[in-house]
Amino acid sequence: MTESRRLKIGDFCLDKDRLGLFRRSKRVELPTKAFEVLCYLADRPGQVISKQTLLAAVWGGQRADNTVEQAIRQIRRALGDDPSEARYIRTVSGEGYCFVFPVEPEAPERPVARRWTARRIGALAAALLAMTLAAVKLRPALPAPHLKDPLRITRSPGRILSPILAGGSSVYYQGFEQGAWRVLRAPKAGGESTAVGTDVPNGELCDIARDGSALLLRSLAVSRDELAPVYIQPLPEGAARRVGDIQAYDAAWEPDGRHVLLSSGGAIFRVPLDDKRTVKLCQIPGQVYWMRRSPGGRRLRFTVIDSETEAASLWEMGSDGGLHRLFPGFKNQQCCGSWTPDGSYYVFQVRTEYGYQIWERREKESWFYTVSEQPAPLTLGPFSYRGPFAGGDGKLYARTEVERGELLRLDAKRNEFVALPTGMSARTASFSPDGQWIAYSGLPDPNLWRSRSDGQERIQLTTNFLQTAMPAWSPDGRTIAFMGRRTTGTKWTIYVIGPEGEAARAPFSDGRNDAEPSWSPDGKRLAYCHWLDGPDGMGIYIVDVADPKPAMVPGSAGMAQPRWSPDGKMLAAVRTAEGWLELLDPALGRWRELTRYPSAYPNWSRDGRFVYFTARDGGGRRVRRVRIPDGAIEDVADLRGVGQGRYFLGDWMGLGPGDAPLVARDVSTEDIFAWEFDAP
Repeated sequence: MTESRRLKIGDFCLDKDRLGLFRRSKRVELPTKAFEVLCYLADRPGQVISKQTLLAAVWGGQRADNTVEQAIRQIRRALGDDPSEARYIRTVSGEGYCFVFPVEPEAPERPVARRWTARRIGALAAALLAMTLAAVKLRPALPAPHLKDPLRITRSPGRILSPILAGGSSVYYQGFEQGAWRVLRAPKAGGESTAVGTDVPNGELCDIARDGSALLLRSLAVSRDELAPVYIQPLPEGAARRVGDIQAYDAAWEPDGRHVLLSSGGAIFRVPLDDKRTVKLCQIPGQVYWMRRSPGGRRLRFTVIDSETEAASLWEMGSDGGLHRLFPGFKNQQCCGSWTPDGSYYVFQVRTEYGYQIWERREKESWFYTVSEQPAPLTLGPFSYRGPFAGGDGKLYARTEVERGELLRLDAKRNEFVALPTGMSARTASFSPDGQWIAYSGLPDPNLWRSRSDGQERIQLTTNFLQTAMPAWSPDGRTIAFMGRRTTGTKWTIYVIGPEGEAARAPFSDGRNDAEPSWSPDGKRLAYCHWLDGPDGMGIYIVDVADPKPAMVPGSAGMAQPRWSPDGKMLAAVRTAEGWLELLDPALGRWRELTRYPSAYPNWSRDGRFVYFTARDGGGRRVRRVRIPDGAIEDVADLRGVGQGRYFLGDWMGLGPGDAPLVARDVSTEDIFAWEFDAP
């Protein structure tokens, strides 16, 4: 174990005195806890350090299951380390992590005695001057801000929608319950929410005055996507009054409290409250909302929904009226920005691969640090954070979403769905052939998990996956196939893994988005489909796992969700253009229709007599089954009382033991949290 305060790791320097990781004298962004984990591992090169040891050393005890994994991901990202070809940190399955790159202590240079002459003194003075000038350019990077001391403000049983606004001793937010819009308030210290008294029907919250004296509300007829009149609602109570005569998409206060900004049809209007002339400030090709002035009032930032792509991006208008995108090279969609009251930081919402996160950008220069113009994430992890609002009390308020899916099984005797006694949170799931085990894609953690059918002996099968879905057990119960994505920007791939959690491997990859694996009865082949490649790129393929040479099933262009029959003679699948369920019938040598209405997620009964599926037609969301071979269709269960789970491909359904339909009910929570915004 090394005790050096500075460690040389290739091009990197780990400096414990400066609390940073540097590459060629430039600081590499690394959160505090991840830095501590890196120090602990680098001090012990070649040693396998368990997850429990890291939790105890860095966090002082028990934390969330993915705490260490998240820190390892951050370290690997900072070092540019690929976990599949690890150069720095190697994952030792079932044991922990090992730092494998050579580590060398860096010792300070020893001073050499010199005879001081006038020439040397002059050279030293010149060097000092050069160093002073260079110091301005070589200032250390500004430490990143972070959030601390979270406080849960609401405990809401219903939907919480943005924006989140704070004024006085209250936090204001938009609620939606039983088909009605309501503006609610909760104490900043946390507690029960109450409705804001207003005579504005179906009021939608837009903004709060800087002095907290009034709200801006839109009066909705049906949807938030419509244009609607805007009203001023005094606080704590009072009669609302109309603002101008413009039907607006959103509204915001100007800092002076005497003007209001209204957006309508891509235009932004500045409306005086004293009935003077309304001024049109700009015109944007798209819908404009979430308009916010900088504290000095010179800049106006807002979100634009592109009229063609419907993608959201942040824009800025300067005091001269010039318009530009705020982050033109940013790949992810951004929206809903807010300045800190002193104007030092701008915080905003970013849509990521698996949810929403809050990012920040420093807006002011510093005498002592270099300031990056690039935005950086303020939150990370499997939870979603939306609608950030920087309050005048030094806190950051945001809506926090924790995705959870509860597995339900149809109780045929009671004719209703009941929760499985597992305690797991799942997006999609599959029972083993003997019915003793469940493999499932987790929520909010996106990895693949396995447990007994009663929830016991639960283990995480995969690590470092952005998304996993649609696990399928092989007929012998020894292998689980699933679709997954490891990193941002990569395509979906079919992976296989054992139920004890050895490393997942991809038996083949054809460079397309491969999905929905289904085993042949002999366990030697997989049927799968292409998706996300457009209708022309969709199709069903069969591949031998031992000799992977995918071959397209004749006549399957434009089809998805293949399911092999128990006898291996037929395939059920969905024709995506119409959403109809079809069957590849060997007797006919072609596909034949089973339904003529939107259908999805076919599942064969154990005896091969029925194909179960979800249906959407005039009767609403239902589970049905079609009898093979006469095509008779029977209703099995009504899904209208089951909230749709958080699966990006719609109403997932599977079959459990006894051919009991399985669904995932959305039991996600939404609440408002406040954090101390700790920023230099």
